[in-house]
Amino acid sequence: MRAGLTQVLGLGSKIMEAATTFEQVASFLGGMKGAEGTLVGIDGFDGTGKTTLAFKLAQELSGIRVGLDCYVEKDREADRYVGLLRLEDLSRDISALLRCFPYVVVDGVCLSEALSAIGITPKKIVYVRKISPQGLWHDGFHLEDYVAGSAAGSWLENSVYSYHQQYQPHVTAAVCYSWAEA
Repeated sequence: MRAGLTQVLGLGSKIMEAATTFEQVASFLGGMKGAEGTLVGIDGFDGTGKTTLAFKLAQELSGIRVGLDCYVEKDREADRYVGLLRLEDLSRDISALLRCFPYVVVDGVCLSEALSAIGITPKKIVYVRKISPQGLWHDGFHLEDYVAGSAAGSWLENSVYSYHQQYQPHVTAAVCYSWAEA
């Protein structure tokens, strides 16, 4: 465990690191450098600060940021977020960037599903939780209560909730970065 991080028990007795500052996240990830580039994933709900964290980490680690939203094909029909992505382009770009940069930081909703679809596994995943003044996260929706098709929301919101239920990124990530909304 790195200084300043707290270990918490996740699903299946998995230990994950809990961070509340950018410095804690950067310190944890800074010691992972491999022979070639290192892929780091940033996952979380919409609007939690994934992109902001990814840009800051890429800068701190002398890497580059890749956002899944940059690969969305808006005219494409899909029933899940990952179905909107130009996966071949994403795979090609990540592979090329890993040869050029010490760190590639990729962020987006449904991250594990997207990377799994292209056969790429990140070295570590950081899950971002924005905590409301009331102490709620993920927009106050209880993931435990979600049943496919029952959430009142757009198909995209339902896709993200379904993803969380299936992949449980908030439990399986190496680091859970929680920050309080002012």
